[in-house]
Amino acid sequence: MRILERTEGSVTILALHGRVDFGTRAIVKAAIAKVKQKQWSHIVLNVEEVTHMDHTGLGWIVLTHQYFRRGHCQMSIVKPPQLLRNMLDRTGISQLIPVYDSEAAALADMAITGQLSEGESAAVSVHGYSSRYDT
Repeated sequence: MRILERTEGSVTILALHGRVDFGTRAIVKAAIAKVKQKQWSHIVLNVEEVTHMDHTGLGWIVLTHQYFRRGHCQMSIVKPPQLLRNMLDRTGISQLIPVYDSEAAALADMAITGQLSEGESAAVSVHGYSSRYDT
């Protein structure tokens, strides 16, 4: 499993690659611990490259959402593969956490709802990944 972190204004985008399950929990925990140290208005989980997610991964998403929400930080999920999208829908997680088809759509919605400034939403096509966690 790999997690790439990138910052867009006051938003952190975490791109998850590979398996998100009981066996990779330490990697996920380390990435979230790093993000928790900063003051972000929004966390975006890009799950496009997730190849497998079990109940541990789903639980992690819900717990992470609850933690950040207590700190007045929003969380979104983008680009879930169809199987994962079905799991998010069946478990009701997609009713709890907004799910978008693209990072651009998530950032645009944040700009519309006032969670981002226009300049921050435009930055998505300019900046590259800045942090990396590998197994």
